[in-house]
Amino acid sequence: MNLPKLHKGFTLLEVLMVILIIALLMAFIVPQVLQGPAKARDVARTTHLNQIAVALESYLAAEGKLPQGTCLDPNSAIRTELEKGYLSASKFPEDPLKEHDNFGCIGSYHYEIITPTGSRDKTYKVGAKMESGKDYYVDGK
Repeated sequence: MNLPKLHKGFTLLEVLMVILIIALLMAFIVPQVLQGPAKARDVARTTHLNQIAVALESYLAAEGKLPQGTCLDPNSAIRTELEKGYLSASKFPEDPLKEHDNFGCIGSYHYEIITPTGSRDKTYKVGAKMESGKDYYVDGK
């Protein structure tokens, strides 16, 4: 008795199901992988802002005043003052993206004194725009 010869291989339906499963997995995985570097830079920014806030607290305790200025760029007087022993890092924290805009401070962090007029409390905030879309501030007193 001669039986028909069976062909070995995959049917069109099986191939389409495998492609569908791979496409679904990629739809979930690829966006997470692409956001990884941006999330890492945001973590670096929050760490940097906390380091700067500690340096500002040390400066305020030692000098009794806050340094004047708005941007913590390489040429700012604030940076020069904080690098005189108030910052524990060996290198001043800079934004991971040199062209990143932090409230008008390109490539550096924003700093602002917010002490109300006539108040003896000295308050400030340092901040950055995060790539996740949320802004991050460290408020200090």
